[in-house]
Amino acid sequence: MSLDSDRARNRLSASDKGLMRRQRLRLAVVNMVVLSFIWSALSIFVYFVLQAETLRAEHARLAFFAEQVADQAYHSEHFVPKQLHPSDEDVLYALWKKQGSRYQLLQAVMNSQRLVQTLQPDGTKIYAKEQYRGLYFDGEHYQLLVQNYTIRGSQFLVQVLDDIGPEEGVMRRLGILFVIGGALGLLLSVLGAYILGRWTLRPLMAARLREQEFVADVSHELRTPLSVLQTHLELLLRHIDNENQTLLHDIEPIYKETKRMRRLVDDLLDLARMDAGEVATIRTRVHVSEVCLEVLELYEPLYVQKGIHFSYQVPQGIYVLGDAGRIRQLLFILLDNAYKYTERGEVSLHLETRGHLVELVIRDTGIGIAPEWLPRITERFVRGEFARTRVEKGDNGVDSVSAMSTGLGLAIAKRIVLAMQGKWHIASNLGVGTEITLRFPLERM
Repeated sequence: MSLDSDRARNRLSASDKGLMRRQRLRLAVVNMVVLSFIWSALSIFVYFVLQAETLRAEHARLAFFAEQVADQAYHSEHFVPKQLHPSDEDVLYALWKKQGSRYQLLQAVMNSQRLVQTLQPDGTKIYAKEQYRGLYFDGEHYQLLVQNYTIRGSQFLVQVLDDIGPEEGVMRRLGILFVIGGALGLLLSVLGAYILGRWTLRPLMAARLREQEFVADVSHELRTPLSVLQTHLELLLRHIDNENQTLLHDIEPIYKETKRMRRLVDDLLDLARMDAGEVATIRTRVHVSEVCLEVLELYEPLYVQKGIHFSYQVPQGIYVLGDAGRIRQLLFILLDNAYKYTERGEVSLHLETRGHLVELVIRDTGIGIAPEWLPRITERFVRGEFARTRVEKGDNGVDSVSAMSTGLGLAIAKRIVLAMQGKWHIASNLGVGTEITLRFPLERM
């Protein structure tokens, strides 16, 4: 498996390598999304549970201390009024007794006189038996408990405070650790998923390589016998005498099918070599205007004979970087498709420059392509799926799909365009026609 994997990595086409790379990225992204969701949900849950438990413990502590202050008030007969005791204890408190419409301070353990004044209760307000709230004072955050007691017929109010700044600092640091840990975990998960994707896709890469090798080997083995068969059939058709004219009706379909199979084998072999990177596109300065005119000169009589209006606009002096042979092959494929799938109407070719680009547009009024097949139009053998509505009358009167179409032409054409660093766009409406737009970098004089 490792040998096949190495061969697959070394010999897969650029498009296949790009596909494998995108699949690995998809695995990494999916892994990142799933893990980030799980980590975020878990972190938020743990954070809020810890925060709630911390607050609950703080409330229990304040309630316990308030009970102690109330118990002290119950057992003490005398208090020093407004006595301020600077305290180093964690918990601060103030004990108030209601006198008419105001509260009198009986005892306070506070670290600031202003804090006592801030806590001065309103005698006209009715306080609940137990009330918790936050209090910000001098940049410090306190948790405040206010409890209302009735002791020996008198109304007492106990205020207990605790500085919760340290606890909040711990929670903040915990939140930062969650964020940092999550980010590092996601980064490691993405890298791990990307590396794991490489190992996961190795069998697919090896299978893809074996498929390419099989197609190339079979095409190569079939090419020679088909060539011999086609040559003998051509000789037979040329030298058939009058006595054997009745055999012509049987020989011609065989010859046509042989030509179709030969073309299919040639296309498969060409595509396999492109996928394997064995066919390099020569990048030289090509006078694309002359190449277009050469190909158009060959196809124009065919369109005229079929009764299709054929027009073109090809200005001179337009150059691109590429392979003249491949450009010619590209034009053959596109014009041949327009010819086969256009029964009436017109076909046009326009070549022009747009800024730093050369734009080549081929339009036809043929059968068109269904919208659901447009994304797959450059895949192999999809012609048989979307073009089944197009039929022709054969020599024997039987309807059949175009006999010379292999379904590989657009796949080869797209690879030629991409090899020349061009862009490819197809627009089509079923029953209206198709427009193929190609753009290549302009080569200046």
